Amino acid sequence: MRKILLSLIIVGILILSGFGAADFLEHNSKIEKRIEMVTLSGKPLTSEKDGYLSLEFVGTNSFLDEAGKPMLPIYRKTFEFSRGAEIKGVTCEISNIGEEVINGKIIPAPEPIPLTFSNSYKGKPKLTENKEIYQSDSFYPENWYDYKIKCGLNNIGEQTTFLIVNFYPIRYKPLDNKLIYVTDAKIQINYEDPGFNGFKTGIDS
Repeated sequence: MRKILLSLIIVGILILSGFGAADFLEHNSKIEKRIEMVTLSGKPLTSEKDGYLSLEFVGTNSFLDEAGKPMLPIYRKTFEFSRGAEIKGVTCEISNIGEEVINGKIIPAPEPIPLTFSNSYKGKPKLTENKEIYQSDSFYPENWYDYKIKCGLNNIGEQTTFLIVNFYPIRYKPLDNKLIYVTDAKIQINYEDPGFNGFKTGIDS
């Protein structure tokens, strides 16, 4: 009888301990929020280059550069979280939308030069239009933003989750020579992050 009673007590303790652990995890799985505001200046600027139009947009920091597709300015931001972080969702709210009809085609991104020839190559980069894009009556890119998640070591050697967000403030419809653009965006990241070595973090780069 004593053995049965002792067994029941042990089982009860284990069950209660399990509930306690579950409760601890639940309370420590708080979804946090990170917000990045993006503000660009004025409207896109055009200039002639190799028989095409080249675009600039003050406040952007990179370009869409897939060979053969329109070379458009973009805003790219990389956020760092601990290796154990879980990205729950990313949204991008845009505002101040403008339109412009341009007099020509946007220059396509050039074909990449092989590394073996990069130092000795002196000719002009080859420009070839992607027909599927340049003959389309849809806007390119298809959406205002996208993102991807990668894992690796950061600058100080810590296991890190990298969230790369690409905001596309200019979208281009080739058949109509039309641009739509925005100057303001609010990027919101919802995530759970146990932190580096147990400390929560929201470092970005």
